[in-house]
Amino acid sequence: MGTFILFLFALSTATATVTLNNVSYMKFASCETGNSDMFSDSAFKASYDPLFSLLYVAGSKCVRIVSVETPASPTVVKTHSFTDGNDGNLVDIAVCGSTVAVLFESAFGLTEGHVYLCERYNSATDQFKCDGFERITVGESPKSMTFTNDCSKLLVANEGRAGLVNGVFTDPDGTVSVIDMALVDTTTPCTTELSTHFFNDQYVNYLQKGVRWTYRGDHNNGIVTLFSQDLEPEQIAISDDGNWAYVTMPENNAMGVINLVNVEWHDLIPFGTKDWQPHGIDTSDADTGAILVTNYDVKGLYQPTAAIFVRTTSTTYVVTANTGVPRTYTEKEQGVNFTDSVMALTALSGNQIDQAAISPDLAYNLATSNHLGRVQMSNSDGRSVISGLISDVHLFGGRDIGFWDINDSSFRYTTGDDLERHGRDSYMNVFNGDCSNASLSPSAEMDSRSTLMGPEPNVLASGVYNSRTLVTAATRNGLVYVYAFNLNTPSFESVHRIGNTTATWGQAQTMSEAGDGLISDMGFITRGSNSYLFVISKATGSLSIKEFVDV
Repeated sequence: MGTFILFLFALSTATATVTLNNVSYMKFASCETGNSDMFSDSAFKASYDPLFSLLYVAGSKCVRIVSVETPASPTVVKTHSFTDGNDGNLVDIAVCGSTVAVLFESAFGLTEGHVYLCERYNSATDQFKCDGFERITVGESPKSMTFTNDCSKLLVANEGRAGLVNGVFTDPDGTVSVIDMALVDTTTPCTTELSTHFFNDQYVNYLQKGVRWTYRGDHNNGIVTLFSQDLEPEQIAISDDGNWAYVTMPENNAMGVINLVNVEWHDLIPFGTKDWQPHGIDTSDADTGAILVTNYDVKGLYQPTAAIFVRTTSTTYVVTANTGVPRTYTEKEQGVNFTDSVMALTALSGNQIDQAAISPDLAYNLATSNHLGRVQMSNSDGRSVISGLISDVHLFGGRDIGFWDINDSSFRYTTGDDLERHGRDSYMNVFNGDCSNASLSPSAEMDSRSTLMGPEPNVLASGVYNSRTLVTAATRNGLVYVYAFNLNTPSFESVHRIGNTTATWGQAQTMSEAGDGLISDMGFITRGSNSYLFVISKATGSLSIKEFVDV
């Protein structure tokens, strides 16, 4: 089935446009230092308990429990700090029923992580019982976790990141830990570890289908790696019946599928590539602003990070944020220098591109800084089997939202160039911008990510407002996009941003005007007949709550 691209004028049939109105904003101080400066890791994940209208907000070493009974005035009712020396970085938090799961990396490098299974906060006793409760071992380098809807299983995506152990390159297999909650308090093991080693026997088949294997070791220096070591689970979407799990592996441009009835891997599916010719894209930070150029004869690797399961009128989708993720290893972190990306000008001048196989127009654009010359492209994809040179240029990321039809394993819809087009039209001064330097303003960082992955969508949420299924998507520069389904078809509704754009990030943070800097989590809140979106941002360590309204 072909992929359809969404256009506002063609698909928006609703009589009113769904928009967002910011109703509250608060920033958190670091649990370790007490300051609320930029990049303090004071808040980056959250999970909502609808029964008691509580939002559990995770920082680097603590969880804050925030009452959102009145969304316009959220209140911290409890702070719980984690002090166990075995706890590394707090990674994720998830609430289901009466259980609050808190996920940690190991404090001892590339070893197994663990998850605490805590009791939800009790307001009568003012207790959040977590220390001393169930602590479950999971795989190496845990990244995220997701409960099934009925809370019977908890799935943890473990990247198995490469690094150094005693000075030796080490790259564990990626895994998914499946925790059977009914077995937690029994003598029967409650965790099944699904290793990507399962896919090694068929690796040639997967590569032929389009799954990427980027780092294949350095045999001259004694580093030999397997296919499974390159597969890195990132996030997990679970079907609403709890029977299937869909695991993004962005570096590999692929999705692993798990049969949760039998608790086993089912398949490994490539996402394929995007043809950029029909779409506008800004690939330069050396042009005169936000210029979307069409007709570039290049492809995009979708490489989704976030994924959520969404059911519409008669169709189910895995909705993906097609971010783009190059792989880079350094001598300091992994003991080797490796990257699968290269600037287009460098690839061209270094004779990595087969100029006889590309058009004169593409050759000109690749050689020109205000076109494709400064964009980062893959140095491993699109190589000719004859010349060994790159004959098909691939960029990182789809720069869009994808609606993956699980029945035919393809994108039924993508948002095309919506994110850049609407971002440019509504928030030109932060277009394809960043939040990386407290001494710069958002407007000063405008266009700085165009040569990389552009808007970089990386957070998704879904819920219902006025009987319509909505999907919200957040990008690196603090924009939140709203899409609504008309029957089974998604359409763009609106885009939003809060925060000062002319003061430096540091100055704006001091004035509590920085807004949503590097959005890292979102979710829906329903209070009575009103629907809200909570937004957690890791750079600003903040929580903002926005109300859905019709205009």
